[in-house]
Parts: sequence; C-alpha cells; structure tokens
Amino acid sequence: MKDNRIVITKNWRRIIFLSVIFILGFIAQDIFREILIFNNELEDLTVSLDNQIREETQFEVDYRNIELQSMLSAMSSNIETHIVEVLDDAVFATSIVIGQMDNPDESEIIATLSQIIEDYDHSDHNHNFYILKNDGTLIYDGETKTTVSIDTLGYTDEFNRYYINDLISGLDSSVEEHYAVEAYFYNEETTLNDQFIFVGSYIQGTDYIVYTSGDYNKFKEASLSDYYQYLDVYYDLMGNSIILFRDQTLLYHENPDYIGTLFSELDDSLYFAALQDISSFTANNIRGFLTVRYYNNDSEDIVEQLTYVKYVPEYDFYIAYSKSAEEYDYLIDTYYAENLKTSLLVLLPLYSVLSILAIIVIRLIITNNKLSFKLYQEEENLYSLFADFTDDIIIITDKKGEIQFSNKLGKKTIYGEFEGSVNIDKIMQDEEGYKVLIGVEQNFYVKYSLSEIEYNGERADLYIITDVTEKVTTERKLEALTMEDDLTKLGNRRLLIKDYRDIMLPYIKDGSKGYFGMLDLDNFKEANDQFGHAFGDEVLQNISDIFKEEMNHDIRIYRVGGDEFAIMITNRSDQEAIQTLRKMRNRVATFKYEHPIHIGFSSGLVEINIKDDLRRFSDYYEKADQLLYRAKEEGKGTIKF
Repeated sequence: MKDNRIVITKNWRRIIFLSVIFILGFIAQDIFREILIFNNELEDLTVSLDNQIREETQFEVDYRNIELQSMLSAMSSNIETHIVEVLDDAVFATSIVIGQMDNPDESEIIATLSQIIEDYDHSDHNHNFYILKNDGTLIYDGETKTTVSIDTLGYTDEFNRYYINDLISGLDSSVEEHYAVEAYFYNEETTLNDQFIFVGSYIQGTDYIVYTSGDYNKFKEASLSDYYQYLDVYYDLMGNSIILFRDQTLLYHENPDYIGTLFSELDDSLYFAALQDISSFTANNIRGFLTVRYYNNDSEDIVEQLTYVKYVPEYDFYIAYSKSAEEYDYLIDTYYAENLKTSLLVLLPLYSVLSILAIIVIRLIITNNKLSFKLYQEEENLYSLFADFTDDIIIITDKKGEIQFSNKLGKKTIYGEFEGSVNIDKIMQDEEGYKVLIGVEQNFYVKYSLSEIEYNGERADLYIITDVTEKVTTERKLEALTMEDDLTKLGNRRLLIKDYRDIMLPYIKDGSKGYFGMLDLDNFKEANDQFGHAFGDEVLQNISDIFKEEMNHDIRIYRVGGDEFAIMITNRSDQEAIQTLRKMRNRVATFKYEHPIHIGFSSGLVEINIKDDLRRFSDYYEKADQLLYRAKEEGKGTIKF
C-alpha cells in the first residue's frame, strides 16, 4: 500500500506540472488567436454574409420565374377548358332547337342556327361564335353578326397553316366532341404574332359546326393581373419588394402609382437613376448581378443594394430584386463588439481567476486523493442499497442495449427465476403512444429517464423505469370517451393512431405509398397573445373549417395539440401530396380574419412505404416532426419533404 501511495503521489505531481504547462499554453494560444486570427474570422464572416445576400437575392427572382413558368404551362389547358365550357352552351341550345324542327329544309336550318348564335353573340361580349358547314362554307360570321356564304378552307394564319381546314379534319377524325387548333395572326399594334385557339363542335344530327376562339394574350394578361395581386400580399409580409418591367415601363411595383409608368416619368430622381442602371444592364445581359444606390428599406439613408435581374422570354419582361448588405451589418458589429467585450472584460479576468483556482485545485487534489478510494467504496455500497429499495426499476445497458446491471425489482420483473442476456429493445416496445415493458409474468406501461454514464470503464446507458400502468389505464378509459377534438371537431391524436393502424397500414401492404405530415401554424402565438385566447380559438376553428373542406376519402386531418395538426394522405404522388399541402397553406395564408393578422403554417411531410425497416407510427411521427422543425428554422410557410 505504501509503494502504491508513492506511485500515486508521483503521478499527481506529473499531472500538476502538465496542468500548469497546459494552462499557460492555453492562455498564450488564446491571446494569439484573439490578436492574429480575429481579422481572418471577421473577413470570413463578411464573405459568408455577402454570399448569403447573393443567394437570397437570386433565389427570390428565380422562384418568381418558376411561378410564372408554372402559370404559363397551365394556361393552355385552362383557356381550352374555358372555351369548351362557353361553346357547350351554344352547341346544346342549337342541338335542342334543330332536333325539335319538323323536316326543315337547309335554308330554315341556316336561318334558325344563325338566329340562335346571334343571340349568343349579343349576350357574350368576350367571344364571337361562327357557324361552319363541314365542306368549309362559313354560314354565320360572329365578327360581323351576319349570315354569309364564304368558303374558308383556304384561310391561313401567319405560318400558312390552314387552320379552318385543320379544325374540320380534326373533328371528323376525333372521337371527342370537341377539337382545338392554334393559329397566329399579325398584330399591328404590338408588331408581334398573337396566338389564338379555335375550338369547334358539331351540332348534333347535322353537318354544321359551331366554333369560337380565344386570345392567349388576353388570358396571359388576366393571369398576370391575378399574379400581381398575389405579389402584393406576399411582399406586404416580406418588407423588401420586387419589380417587373419591360422597355423601361414598370409592369409591377409595390407602389401601385408606379405601375404602368415609364422610368423617366418617376418623380424620385434616385429611384429613376437606380432603374436606369438596371435597364442599361439588361441591354447586354439577360440575367446577372449589379449594384445600385437606393434608399435603405428601414430608413431614408442611401445605401448600395445588390440587385439580381433575370429576363423572362415567355412574358417578354425582366424581374429585378434588390437587397442591401447593410441588413447584416448588425451581425458584423455584434460579432466585433462581443469579441472585444469577451477579450477585455471576460478573458483577462478569467485568466487571473484560473491561475488562482489552479493553485487551489492542486491543493485540493492532493487532499481529496487520499479520500477518493474510501469514498468510492462507500458510495458504491450506498448506490446499490438505494437501487434495491426504490420503487423504480433501475437498469444499466451497454451501447448495444444489452442489460449489464439490474436492481432487485428489475431482476424480478424481467428475469424471474432465470437470468441471461437480454436486450432492452426486445422488452421495451411502443404501443399506441406508450412504452410497454414486457415482463416474465405480465406487461407494464412505463415511463423512463435515460442518462449516459460510465460503467465498468465503458460508456453505458442508465434507465430509471417507473410503472405507470394504473395511470395509463385510467387515461385510456377517459380517452375512449371521444376521438374528436372539442374545439375544432377534427379527429384527435387517438383517432390519428387508430386510422394509421386501421387505414394506412392496410393501404401500403400492396406496395402503395402513403404520406404523413405535421403542420404547425405560423404567427399563431402572436395573434393569440395580441387579441386574446377567444380570438385564438376562433382562428383555430376557421383554419379547421378550411382543412375540413380539403378532407376526403384520401386526405385526413387531425388536431394533435395547440396549433399543431397532422395529415395522412393516400392515392397521391409525391408532387400531388406536396401540392395538397401548398393549396391548404395558400388558403390558410389568404383567409381574412377580423383582425389584421397573417396566419400560415409550416409542414414536414414523410413517405410511408411497405419497404421501410420500421413502420411504427412513432417513427414516422418523429421524422415528420423533425422535418417540421427544420421547416420552421428555414422560414415561415416552408414545406419540407
């Protein structure tokens, strides 16, 4: 024992000596870092913030371009659908009247059809209707509102396409009731070719065709008008704004007085100069970055703003978005001030205190070392005694989950009369939101705390397990009384778990994909705090009513607590599932409340697949919740899939 103490004493001397060297080295390198490395870190931070501004500015423009492309791609089907709906009424009316006529001759048919279509022409100022015989003879001209007899088979558009002949041929060969063709005609006002779509349909029981047309440019302008209103709502929340312009004319601006105005007509010389710089840049570039001088967003100070411009050929205009680097100046100032404060007010006093504490600690180490072995033995005996007398099960496992230690209650519950190798994952399972401990005689509902410790020189996990079987049984009796949320009348968490087990799991067994998502309202807490809980309840009810309108056999929505909701989706593709959430998000974001608030939601969506290793509800719930957390971090209204 005496020799061991000598060895321990020498070892502690070495430790003390090395500790002093370490502390001195630590202080020296820290001072070196503060003096020589701080400027590099500050420069790196500045570069990082500049790159972030570039990314944010370009993202804003690129995302608006994506929205415009999506709108354009949907326009073709939308205009044809609209024209078909308009045409169907006219065709139906003419078919009914002709069918009731008793052996009419051709002149009577032409006169009757012309009168009916003329009535439609007068009632619908947005469309002209035409009557055409299948041999190409125009019987009624909707533009002149007169009965005529003109051969139209030779009519061509700007690309020499026989669009009337193509319309008749398409109707004769198509199995559909309608047929559509496109044509381009020169517009002297715009010096461009206007694109039209012609849609025709046979009058039932005759050789006559009713057709009408639609102007793509008018539909495009109408769609842009709706899109501008969306931008007004979106950028009212953003603070910054975006501009759309063509030929030095503002097509969209946050200030409605500027819309349709030439740059040269603006009364603000600084803004005029900034727009002129942007316009000059677009003369040689279809996209890119430039720097302009303009007012700071939060003040009248003049600052340099990074601007990203991109040309949209489908609409023949440019999109420009600006962002000031000064928006992040406070981060650099804060970083500099905090570092200086830490160096002067914290580190120097800290080094002095560390030196004093080091001396005290060294003396305490020498004293306490003499008691360490004795105290360790006493504490080990005490802990073992405590573990055996507590009403909780205490288990220690290695990192693989194999049980290394259990108190008396744990041995009785888990092993009974036999002991062997047992893994905690095999005896601790999920069941409808609870943990179940599988014992040798019976199973118990439990809760537990988990801590990482060192046991026998290895990293291990300490479980303190409490039996809550009686509490869970009582809760289940109470929960069984209802599966509906009292406030919103949506399904509650219990119904969610039941539907997952009874609907979702059977659905995916044949290889189909399902989706589970978590939704959390944005800005709800502020609305609740500002206008009261009664208004908050009203907001939840309004939003739940929106959700109910979206619900059907394949979309189920539940309130799982507070302003959190859950959704299960079947019979949808990935894109359709995401589009469902986007539609719901847009409806929620555009709902008008009695108070000036902007409520939206963020969401995390996961796929449910039969090939997943684990298909427990808790696994998908946790994944969706983690995605929701990431969505909230990235920004309000975000959907993470």
